[in-house]
Amino acid sequence: MAQEILTTKNNAVSTLLAGITSGALSVSCQAGHGARFDSPGAGQIAKLTFFNSAGLREIVHVTARSSDTFTIVRGQEGTAALAWNAIDGMQQTATAAFLNGLSQLDRTETYTAVKTFSSSPIIPFR
Repeated sequence: MAQEILTTKNNAVSTLLAGITSGALSVSCQAGHGARFDSPGAGQIAKLTFFNSAGLREIVHVTARSSDTFTIVRGQEGTAALAWNAIDGMQQTATAAFLNGLSQLDRTETYTAVKTFSSSPIIPFR
């Protein structure tokens, strides 16, 4: 069964409530911040990126959220599962895999199927 990737959320950002190991399968954000993020249901995932001030990043799939606690699948899209500290960041945002799944129109508004993004897209102004 294919998974539906939930859309991104504006301002869905928080920090970890407590540190987690590289093998942890759940994480909690700051109290009350969970409502900023999607709550995936059956067959759905949300993309979440952990980050810190040293520039490290890890993409995880959120398979469920209960209040401020997320059930996660670690090390997605070529990132490694890392240990994270309390107050490291977490954000629900578009990833390359999310963008690669989108159908696009070219400049003449002709459907051209799926585009491939290898990193952050550069969208020209018209």
